[in-house]
Amino acid sequence: MEKILLSPGPVALSPAVREQLGRHMTHHRSKEIKQALSRLQSSFQKIFKTKEHIYILNSSGTGAMEAALTNTLSPKDEVLVISAGKFGQRWKELALAYKLTPHEIKAPWGEAVNVSEVKEKLKSHPQIKAVLVQACETSTAVNHPIKELASLTKNLSQTLLIVDAISALMMMDLDMDDYGIDILIGGSQKSFALPTGMSFLSLSKKAQEFQKTSSLPVYYFDLTKELKSNQKGETAFSANVSFIRALDASLQEYLKQGFSEIRKKAKTLAQATEEFSKHLNLKLFSSAPSLTVTAISMPENIDGNQVKKFMEEQNIIVGGGQDILRGKIVRFGHIGHIQFKDYATALNVFGKALQKQQPEIYTEELLKTAQKKTEEILNK
Repeated sequence: MEKILLSPGPVALSPAVREQLGRHMTHHRSKEIKQALSRLQSSFQKIFKTKEHIYILNSSGTGAMEAALTNTLSPKDEVLVISAGKFGQRWKELALAYKLTPHEIKAPWGEAVNVSEVKEKLKSHPQIKAVLVQACETSTAVNHPIKELASLTKNLSQTLLIVDAISALMMMDLDMDDYGIDILIGGSQKSFALPTGMSFLSLSKKAQEFQKTSSLPVYYFDLTKELKSNQKGETAFSANVSFIRALDASLQEYLKQGFSEIRKKAKTLAQATEEFSKHLNLKLFSSAPSLTVTAISMPENIDGNQVKKFMEEQNIIVGGGQDILRGKIVRFGHIGHIQFKDYATALNVFGKALQKQQPEIYTEELLKTAQKKTEEILNK
């Protein structure tokens, strides 16, 4: 039995992507790849909603996060880190690695940042050069209010808004040019439904000005060098030919389908998860839920790690909790090539996993009721 992959990333691949990944190899300087790179620019500009250039890097999303800092900032620059989960912490770790000076606003895990706190911090520390935030904090399934945060930095000529949208692109309204997002970051293994290993980012005009004075060390992720190569239809270093072909196919597929349909499917899956949880008297962990992923809080006497292990034994792969949430939540991803019938199966196995630990609470009758209600949503 093929595994049903419902983690928030990596995600299940479509047949079109799998076909492209299995094709014969070609040279990364070939005409075919130059044409694909040109199409990708056009496709990405529609997704990022920007007129600016999109950089395609051979790295996981963290590489693009690093490139965002190293191409625009200088040692000891002050940055504001929005920390509300595992990936917010990563911004701080990156800032410290490059000898930046991080200020931090912490939101409780499961909650979005308070915009007024950010406003006050920027007011009291006008020397802050960048605000670093996730659009979707995948570890907690929380969406941060990006449009509202962008309104705080849009007219501050000396402060950038850098947004990790690795798990949010196509699942959230992130109009880069209109909102005033200065650097927007994506990753291949989320909504773009490729394997991990490719990341994307775009710089606003303001960020491009910062780029001119940046003095942090950079070599492989030097976007100035990358742009010169891109303008000739090439990449600065050897490109991942298979990924470029697959990404081209994936984006053409998505643009033809339309963002509204992609989000509609994710919303249906999120609603089914919420309904199933409600009938089992389980609570969602996030107070600002995302379409990308739903996090379900585990009751006090249920071990989320054992739930996840039981599901894996049944060939269902979901996300667990990270760091302080280890064993305390289970996360269901809603992106990638997911079939509704597979999702219904996964929820049913989730119920069985709970039943194994507490059969007196999660009875057959209760599971059947929850199953019926969720299948009504998935079969609409």
